[in-house]
This record gives sequence, structure tokens and C-alpha cells, in this order.
Amino acid sequence: MPASRRPAAFLLVAAAACRADLPVPEPPNAPVLTGLRPDHGFAGDVIELHGTAFVSEPAANEVLFEGGRGSGFTHEGALLVAVPDDVGSGHIAVQTAHGASAPVGPFTYDGLGRPRSGSAGLDIRVLYRPVGLAVVDGEVFIASGLLDGVLSDRERRLDCPARIAAGERDHLRGLAAAPDGSWLVAALDGSLRIFSPADGTTRRLVPAPGFGPGYLVAVAEGGRYELRVAGDFDEGGLGYAQFDPAAPPEALAPRRLPYLFSAGIAASEDGAWTGIVTAENDAAGSRYGALLIAPDGAQHWVALEEGVVQAIAIAGGRVWLGLYDGQVAVIDLASSPPALQPERLSTRGNTPVGTLRAARLGGRDVLIATKPSQRRVLAMDAAGSVLWNVEAGLRPLHAEVSSDTRRVWVADDQSNVVDVLDLETGYRRDQIDFDPGLGNPSGTEAGIILDRVAGERDRLLVTDRRARGLVVIDVETLEPLSELPLSPGTPPRVVRRGPDGRLWVLRDRALSRLDDDGTEQQLCVLPGEARRLALAGTADRPVAVAGMREGIGAWTGGGSLAVPQTWPGSFLELLEIEDGDVLVVWSNYAGGEYAVKAARWPLAGLLAGAPPARQTSGAELGASGFVGAAMMRDGLTLFFGDRDRAGPVAVHLDSSLRVAKVRRSPVALPQPFSVSPDGRHVFWTDYARDDGIVHFAGIDARSGDIVDEATRVLPGTVQGSAYSATGERAFIPVGGAGVIAVVE
Repeated sequence: MPASRRPAAFLLVAAAACRADLPVPEPPNAPVLTGLRPDHGFAGDVIELHGTAFVSEPAANEVLFEGGRGSGFTHEGALLVAVPDDVGSGHIAVQTAHGASAPVGPFTYDGLGRPRSGSAGLDIRVLYRPVGLAVVDGEVFIASGLLDGVLSDRERRLDCPARIAAGERDHLRGLAAAPDGSWLVAALDGSLRIFSPADGTTRRLVPAPGFGPGYLVAVAEGGRYELRVAGDFDEGGLGYAQFDPAAPPEALAPRRLPYLFSAGIAASEDGAWTGIVTAENDAAGSRYGALLIAPDGAQHWVALEEGVVQAIAIAGGRVWLGLYDGQVAVIDLASSPPALQPERLSTRGNTPVGTLRAARLGGRDVLIATKPSQRRVLAMDAAGSVLWNVEAGLRPLHAEVSSDTRRVWVADDQSNVVDVLDLETGYRRDQIDFDPGLGNPSGTEAGIILDRVAGERDRLLVTDRRARGLVVIDVETLEPLSELPLSPGTPPRVVRRGPDGRLWVLRDRALSRLDDDGTEQQLCVLPGEARRLALAGTADRPVAVAGMREGIGAWTGGGSLAVPQTWPGSFLELLEIEDGDVLVVWSNYAGGEYAVKAARWPLAGLLAGAPPARQTSGAELGASGFVGAAMMRDGLTLFFGDRDRAGPVAVHLDSSLRVAKVRRSPVALPQPFSVSPDGRHVFWTDYARDDGIVHFAGIDARSGDIVDEATRVLPGTVQGSAYSATGERAFIPVGGAGVIAVVE
């Protein structure tokens, strides 16, 4: 029968049978995510997303971050994506044309990983913040509120016993010295520290329980010098004491006086009169004035009808009171009782008086006044005639004067400079620079670190070579907080936080560690010049691997360093611990040729003195134009300024120390350099005269192109480098400038 004449039912049954034999495609499904790794990363880091129903075109898999999007690419069944810039921490999902997955995570965004543009941020100025000034036999001492210690212009540091916690300020309150050099006294909260100026040793700690001695003055008394002290009781109220520092009491027992607080102290040259700046409450309210203690011990209260007293000096039968409005009130001691004079003297400006000091010049009394907000210091006679008025410092707060040498010393709390002026003319005869010597001349391997402690805010630790300590800086506020003292000796080469939670310090010839109370304890002496430090192990059994110029040694306890590996005539270039292995790069010159070598040990093998698991020869790596080595995201990388006449190149080694990639390099000069937290950007310097030119540049992980190039000129030499945890700020101590440059 012709097909056209077959029954319709037959055709329907046949068609149905055909349809039953063909597979019917399922509708496309939305992707399903089962996990990701790693669970954190910097911008540009590649993360793996595992799951199903990804579409075949990788870029069509849109990866949704918290606050950003990225396009995927595939590798061995996983969906890979580079973390976009400036996303947030949170969960991750994948979206295709067929829908979006349920989110997985959370994922933590670590940050950009590098400075954003290389532009200048707000630089950090490390100031000693003097709270007192004294001069003994021409040696200038400042009491530093930052250090909680006393510094001299002859590179000496006199430590005070108590230390302040991070965030507290100005625990050290004042300083005074006997003019004959017999003693130097520092006032702290709750104690006085008596030093011998000749050798800096501590003679006595005089406790003052419940009392804060704040203002000190040395007074001639019967052929010796005694100390007079004004301060405040913890519960409020004025206290006063006097004693001979050559025979101090077991504890200070100040006399309580019926006034509100202390704000300054002075004494006449012969010690007969003492004046204390304070205030009282009466029917008219709170009034400032001076409490005067007469030679017979009688007390005289002289109040101002108006005005705030900032400073006090006594000479020639008068008491001078420096006021907040810039005037000087005068009290006549010849009156009975002492009386306030109706006329006030002008300091040529209505800004506050900072300090008053009295001196004798050409047979007449002279008053020295500092004007901090005007940046000026002036001299005037008893009649108020200004003898000279000069600019000094950025904010001159403290002054000392010597009639014998005709010198005035002025300390500034906005710089680390003490100006030395001529008493007769105001001419600046000298400037004493208390430059802290931040960082370390060895460059980026030392001098500054980012210190991270669980539960605490990140902080920078910066070597202070002058004061032999580590300046503590809050990374968020960029505020110097305090300073951790270190033992005398050469400045630290490297400081690291160890697995035991303590700070480890590598010096030129010694390895030490800070105990819980902040005391530095030397662990061992090094047999060679120290270069680098790597830490491993556990809190109970830390291991320190010290890199020296010609080898490496390990400390595991006891008082000595085992030296399992040495390379005579060599120079250590890199020391790192990665995944339990010790990586070392060194260079040497032998047989008329320069060679660069690398080696890898399991840590246990190194400690046992075993040979390296893998070691390169000089021929493998070459040496032409070698600049240095660093750990980057692609692994161990060697930089050459001109390798085999190919121009600057970066040679990336794999885990077996074989050459994996050779790419263009931004680093062409053999200067100190470091790697940003993302592991893809390097920072290095070159110099034009005395200025440091800082370069930042990245190496694209896939293309090898040099990216994100930026430069900044610094006012001095680079003394180290550190990055914030996100990598978005770089911190660079600048030699001779007392600043830490911030690059963003």
C-alpha cells in the first residue's frame, strides 16, 4: 500500500515509537559550588572553585565576590578566577546564563597587596617629645616622653626603670641637674630616678607612692645642691618636697598643700625663695597664681584676678609669671607680703609663654621666654625691654640658660633639634640634632618590620640606632606610641616575631630574644658577620636559622650556635623557610669567576648537618650582572641586571631549584630591594646625590610584562622597608631625616 494511503493511526504509532527511542535533553542547570581554595587572597591571586554545571566557555562563568565580579578560566576541571581589586570579604557565587549557584565561603580579601600608585602618603615623623632639658658640663640631656628615658648629645641613653604600655604617653615627666654635675634626676609617675651624669649609672630609685612628681629645680644650699619637687597626688591636690639627691630618702614623702595642682616650679639663685605655679578655689571661682615659700618657710599665696599661668622664674627680688595671653606678671618679693605689681610686661605677641628662665648678664637680671606657637625665643630685662627676639625651632618648649657660659639651650617638641643661642645677642651658635637614626644602613633586609600579634592592632617596629631601641608605631593612626629598649651594642640587623610569640634580634655577632618583661637576653654569639634570620619550630621548641656572610647556623637551645654549612669567600644573599624547607642563595668569586648558587634543605636535615636535598651549580644560574634574590609568588627568583647581555631579567626557579621561567625584570641596579605582600611587585632604590629614588614595579605572572611602575624621591638614604598587612602602604625609614616615608 502506498505510504500516502497508510492509516493515520499507523503513522501516529510509528512516530510515537521513534520519539521514545531519542534521548530528551535536560534543561540546563545553574552551577553548583562545593568548595574553594585558598579561602583568602590578595588582588590578582588565583583561587580554585570546585563544583558542577560550569559552562564550557570559561569567561561565561561570572564569579561574584562581595562588592566585585571576576571572570573564570578553567584548569583541570576546576574553575579558576583572579581576585579582583578592592572587593570585600564574604561569600562567593558563580553565575551563568542558566542561573547562579548558592554561595560558598567565606572568602577573606587580604587587600591590594601592593601600593596603589606609588604616591606619597602622610609621612611619619619620629619625635622624642622632650619633657625636660638639662645641661651638665656642656653635655646636653633631654628627657624623652617617647622613650621613657634620657638621651644625651654624646650618644648616651640613661634608662628609667618603668616602661609604658603601647598607647600611653609621657610617663617621664621632668628633668633637672645640679649645676656642678653632681647629680641628674628624672621625674616619673610615682618615682624619681637619680643618675650620675659622669657615667650614666643609676644611684638610687626613690619611690613616691601615690604621687606624681612633675616639676624639679636644683637649688644651692650650704655648698651643695638640693632638689625641690612639685607634683600632684593621685587623688588630686598639690604636693611639695625637698631633699639632697646625694643622700636621698628611702621614699619621697611630699607635704600636702591646700591647692589644686602643680604647673611649674622655680627658685631664687640663692635658694631662699621657692615659687610653685598652682590654683585655688575660692568664692570667686578657680584662680591661678603662685604659692611662694619664704626663707623662713612661711607660705604666701599670690593670686591673679584673671589669666592662666604657664611658667615661672625668680631672680633679683622678683617673681615672673608667664601667662597664656603672652604677658608676664611680676610679683615684688620686697613687699610684705609679696605683692602683684599692676604693670604687666609684654612678650611681643598674645600667644602663650612656654618657659621662663632667669639669668645674669652684664650685672643685670635677664629673663628668657619661649613662645612655642610663634616659634620664637626672646630675652628681656627687668623693665620689660626686649633685648633680642629670634626664631628658634618649630615649637620651642623647654629652655635652660647658663650665665657663666652665656648660652641658652632650647628644646623643640616638633623636631629633634636643640638650638644653642648666645645669651647676649640671641645668635644661634650651634644646633644639636638628636636624629634617631631610624632603620638600618644594610637596607631593606633590616631596620623596620610589621609586627602582628593576635588580638592586638598591627604595629611597626623601627630600629632607633641613637636610643638603642625599637620605636613602636600604630599602623592605623601612624602615631609613634613608645619605644622598646634594647641592650647596648650594635644596632639590630634583623628583628622578627618568633613562633614562641617573642621578638628575636639578630646583631652583627649575636642572637638574642626579648623576654616577657621586655629584657633582651643574649642567646649565643655568632662566629661570623650576621646577615639574615629565619625562624621556625613551635612555641615550645623554636628554631632560629641565622644567616652569616659565609654560611648559616642554627640555634635550638643552649648557649651556642651550630654551624652546619659554610661557604668560604661567599656572600649570603637570601635565607627563607618555606613549607619546612630552608632556602639559601649565596654568591662567591672563585677561580676568576663570579657564581650564584642556591640550595634547599629540609629543616631537620639542615639541623643534622646533612647535605642539601637540592643544590645548583654556578653554571646553572649564571652570574652576569647579579642583583639579588627574593621569594615571589612564583617562587624563588633571582634578579640580574644584565644576564648574558639580555638586559635586566628575573629568573624564577621551581621547587627543585631548576629554572622555570626567565622574564624581563624591572630591577637593574644592585641596590637593596624587597617584595610586596602580593609576591608580584618589587621595590628597590637608586640614588641621586643624597636623595633616594624609590622604584615600585610589578611582574605580571602570566605575560611577564612589567606593570604598575611608580617612583618617589626621598630626602635621604633608604634604611629598610615594610608593608602594611594589605600591602597598600609601604613604610621606608629615611636616613638622616628622622622620618618614615609612606608610599601608597
